[in-house]
Amino acid sequence: MFPVRYALLALVLTALVLPAAAAATSNEGYLGVDRVAITMDGADAEVRMDYHLDGGMRILIFLVGTGDLEQKVKRVLNFEGARVEEIDTSHAIVRVEDAAIDYGDGTYWFPEHRFRVTVPLVTVKTPQYTQAFRNTLLTPRGIGYYLV
Repeated sequence: MFPVRYALLALVLTALVLPAAAAATSNEGYLGVDRVAITMDGADAEVRMDYHLDGGMRILIFLVGTGDLEQKVKRVLNFEGARVEEIDTSHAIVRVEDAAIDYGDGTYWFPEHRFRVTVPLVTVKTPQYTQAFRNTLLTPRGIGYYLV
């Protein structure tokens, strides 16, 4: 119990210092986004977000758990109903059901999607091709694809 108090105190102190770090457009508090890779699987999507953590946050996450980190990842990705399947101090894998519109004949439409921060590199992979977007808040125009 005693070390947890110190960890919580350090977390509070870090939160007071972090607004300066959050000024970077690819940051959500102590979480700095490096890249997002979206792989379409029918109407569902698997989203991998690679990131880095500011300062001593790795130690705090080790001590107090990944609950806050999971919330930050979900907030940044901004997908309704996203479910974190895997998370650590460098990446998260998130599953999003019905991320695309299913037209029922094997064709799908992944609509424009907006993130909560500017992402240095976003890739969207469909069965036909991969599109890349750099320094973006969104995947513009939407992407149509079909299952082979």
